[in-house]
Formats: sequence, structure tokens, C-alpha cells
Amino acid sequence: IITEVKTDSLKENDVILIKPGEKVAADGLIVDGESYLNESMLTGESKPVEKSKGDKVIAGAINGNVAIKVSVSH
Repeated sequence: IITEVKTDSLKENDVILIKPGEKVAADGLIVDGESYLNESMLTGESKPVEKSKGDKVIAGAINGNVAIKVSVSH
């Protein structure tokens, strides 16, 4: 079941769905899927970075063209 919640209500270990083109709402680890994330505003990296299961994601990054599921770390 997918439920929309406010970012400030997220807790550690919650699993969130990041749809294509959406901002990552919280720092965490990818638990399902793989995509390219645009982290340029956060890290200065000029090209989108490939991310897959087990990789860390940073809040504020923009997801590429595939939905991913992320386990919130904090």
C-alpha cells in the first residue's frame, strides 16, 4: 500500500517511493530499483550518478527516469 505523507513525518527505516523526476525526500539507502540521480546542486557533480540497490542517496537529489524505493536513514 502506498500512502502519501509529509516529509517531516518520515522516520528511520520508513521505505519511500521516489518516482521519476521527483526530489529525494530524505537521506537513505536504495532497497529496490536503479536509476540515475542528479546530485549537481548538492555535490557539484556535473553528470547524473548511477545508483542501485544498497547505494546511499542524498535528500534533494533529483531522480532520473525510473522509480526507486529508499529506506530512510535519518
